[in-house]
Amino acid sequence: MAACASTSDTPTVAAGPRLVGKDDARSEIWKYFAYLADSEGEATDKLRPVCCHCKKQIRTKGANTSNLAKHLADKHAELHKEFKDRQKSAATSSERATPQRQQPTLQAMFEQHNKYPRESKEVKRLNKAVAEFICLDQVPVYVVEKAGFRNLVQNLDKRSNKTSRLLKDKQKSLNLPQHASIHDEPTQWGSTYDMVERFCEQQQAVSAVLAEDRKKWHLMPRDTDMTTLEIVRDVLAPLSDFTDALSDEKETTISSVLPLMWKIKACLKDDRPLALEMKNKIRGDFEKRWRLKHRNQVGFSASEYHAT
Repeated sequence: MAACASTSDTPTVAAGPRLVGKDDARSEIWKYFAYLADSEGEATDKLRPVCCHCKKQIRTKGANTSNLAKHLADKHAELHKEFKDRQKSAATSSERATPQRQQPTLQAMFEQHNKYPRESKEVKRLNKAVAEFICLDQVPVYVVEKAGFRNLVQNLDKRSNKTSRLLKDKQKSLNLPQHASIHDEPTQWGSTYDMVERFCEQQQAVSAVLAEDRKKWHLMPRDTDMTTLEIVRDVLAPLSDFTDALSDEKETTISSVLPLMWKIKACLKDDRPLALEMKNKIRGDFEKRWRLKHRNQVGFSASEYHAT
């Protein structure tokens, strides 16, 4: 590029040292500065550009050009005004040349790269995960268009699909139901039991998949782990059944609650240390929520209901 630009209102500078312009310069400041050049036309000192007007070298830090603009403002007021006008003109031209980009909706972006049926559980799970990522990290919605994000999702998806296929093969060879894993949800009653129960059901298949990758051997559950999970499953099973029984009723009555309360209390007995400890915790919480006074009130109300 030209070493220094000249304009009608820029004074002509006397001949001086050989100068060469900055390659791929984007800032308008480089219309007024250049580098000292050798006989081959190569820059000899890129840390100290030369002012095209007074030939003074100005030290810069990396790509920072603030010292160059300050030199114009302090020593060449007219050139600095011209530089500012050039900046404004370049910015306006850039805005006109660049079409306005409308931020896409979440739904539009998800559907654009959707590989699964629109109403499938997998789509809902992925949509929720991406929405939480956008909200929690406060990033713009169009980040899902970026090449890096799309590449990440595609690679994770391939890995997930490969693991899923391997799991199905192991389930088939072990004559196990081809069920997917379940994650517990804090807002859903009984989801922890569902997760533990499903893992106990698929433990052999999961272990077989982990055994295929040496790096994942440490994830394989030990006998003690399975014993603990089976106890947790056994303790939570009746509570899950009682929850489902009440949830199935459109209008739950007090007369339905009282028998279940006594049934739950009857289930909270066990001679296994871990199970006994868990049930004592449950019993303590149960007693705290339903004290004797409350139970008597429930029983009285249920009796009155049946009497009428």
